[in-house]
Amino acid sequence: MSIGLPQGTSGRFDWQRQWQSVVYGRGSLAQLEAEIDALGARRVMIVTTGSLENQGTVLKTVEDALGSRLVGRFSGCRQYAPRSTVVACVARARELSPDLLVSLGGGSVVDTAKATALMSCENLREAADLDRYRGSGAAACRLTGRPIPLIALPTTLSAAEYSPMIAITNEASGEREPFQNSALCPRVVLLDPELTRATPDYLWLTTGIKILSDAFEQFSTGVAGPVMEPLTLRAFELLVRELPASRGVSSEARLACQLGSWLGLFGTFSAGTKVGIGAAIRHQLGMIHKLSHGEATCGILARVVGASAPTAPGPLGALCHAVDVPFDPADPTAASTALAERMDALLAELELPRTLAALRIRREDLPELARRAAGDFAARSRSARIWSQAEIEGLLEASL
Repeated sequence: MSIGLPQGTSGRFDWQRQWQSVVYGRGSLAQLEAEIDALGARRVMIVTTGSLENQGTVLKTVEDALGSRLVGRFSGCRQYAPRSTVVACVARARELSPDLLVSLGGGSVVDTAKATALMSCENLREAADLDRYRGSGAAACRLTGRPIPLIALPTTLSAAEYSPMIAITNEASGEREPFQNSALCPRVVLLDPELTRATPDYLWLTTGIKILSDAFEQFSTGVAGPVMEPLTLRAFELLVRELPASRGVSSEARLACQLGSWLGLFGTFSAGTKVGIGAAIRHQLGMIHKLSHGEATCGILARVVGASAPTAPGPLGALCHAVDVPFDPADPTAASTALAERMDALLAELELPRTLAALRIRREDLPELARRAAGDFAARSRSARIWSQAEIEGLLEASL
């Protein structure tokens, strides 16, 4: 069956170039030394978490790979990358004077490292100093110098390592704030499934579900274009097929999921593709109810897929074909329902939350959540459909 790509016969492709290399494959950590040499670095500081420090094995593997280049580490990274943690990491960097940072961890770790590079570049010391740099867009975060380079060693599927955006929590306001400059993006991302062996299954799988949802939404908007549609469709297929096999072991399935994460977010960070209502809702679930974006996505995934699947036979058939869902071009409603059921079955197989109620979200929480999601940038930038607050509340109601 033809997958019907591209969905449009005309359009615009915005290429946001970043000088970034992705090194991937089992055992690719062995390439770390050469990548550091290529950047001309001699003093390396690791940015990581207390849990990876306590687990020890993965961190020691990385430290051994760094050898004499390692000057120390900061292991105080916390979920949502609060400003206070960034300030502490900057203070540690002042002590050690590194000329390169290596982040080892998930999205909060790489965001902490990027923010440390920002503050160090601008000689900032206090949390309040970040105020004048926050915002998204080319003019929001102007740097006066050249930031310290960063190499990212991801241990989850969050994909923050491909982004010039930083999400930092302002503890005074409780808001997660954006900071954006392409110079802060990691210069090298190294995907080695062996580095993920200490990652808890729940964290690994929920971050994978988030990327799966993003890949689906980018494809379903119909605005990804002929370059990005195949990548997002492939990411959707890889994650649906390989996440179940990736549990509990470092394997080829884990590498496949890492590649799916890369493909799934490449467009949003490098070519201006758009996510949609699922991303808008998870942003607000994270801010209001302090859920990780991964678990928030689990609670709404099946309903988002059922409500957002494309109606044109080509793209809808492509999604169904990718994950072995029966497709009759004469009955798109049945195909959308079957896709949603496939997502629900995947969550059940992975033993992840399948509803908002499972995440302790109550019916009385829905109006405010819908109001805020309707104003979220992800909901407003979706060119295929703009959801009303009432429509969002209906989707949330169906997700309870």
